[in-house]
Amino acid sequence: MKRSKENKRFDLIELVLALVALAAIVGAAMATLSGCIIQSGEEEWRELIAPHLAALSNRLDQASATQESPAAQGEAVEIKAPPSETDAISFESMQWCYGGFNGAKAAPVDGCEIADLKISSSGMTYQWKGGGCEQLGASSRSAADCIAALFVKSSDGQWRGGKFDWISTSRTSRSFENIKGEYHGWPSDSIEKAQGYAFVITSRDGKRRTNVIVSSK
Repeated sequence: MKRSKENKRFDLIELVLALVALAAIVGAAMATLSGCIIQSGEEEWRELIAPHLAALSNRLDQASATQESPAAQGEAVEIKAPPSETDAISFESMQWCYGGFNGAKAAPVDGCEIADLKISSSGMTYQWKGGGCEQLGASSRSAADCIAALFVKSSDGQWRGGKFDWISTSRTSRSFENIKGEYHGWPSDSIEKAQGYAFVITSRDGKRRTNVIVSSK
């Protein structure tokens, strides 16, 4: 259950009051030691402060637990998926500018791995190192149910690109016909002007992906 800020404020006030009570108790103890309270009242004094000390200890434990655990306060804790160790470049650095599709939030699927990207002026090839499009939701090895996404490195060092075709496990080559035809905003000269190339395959819903592979010009 979430705790409101008001309830937390009351908890803090209670803690402060408990600390004040502790100060008073310590003062009383010092007075006892200095002879200001008669010896016969010592047992009564111990019985008086024992409940306060127990309550104070409980309040301190609760406050410590609340501060150490954001989840215990009912606050949302964002958990991010770890980056893929097989990505040739940072997936987050790839800007989905073209193709009418945004796969920026796709998470890598373990064992779904591609390799050996080769680029020519007319198209590209790659190989499957493990897994296949079936792990990304494709209905079969030959079903072109996944997204082929290419990114080109511009002269400013940025990686821009996006979807340029559909792809299946069985199709390990794709032409750049769509890019040259300015498919959903792709500049027709993207391949010729690129300083480098990156390629990734995602599920059609943009939630899952392979690793990222690259090729220099």
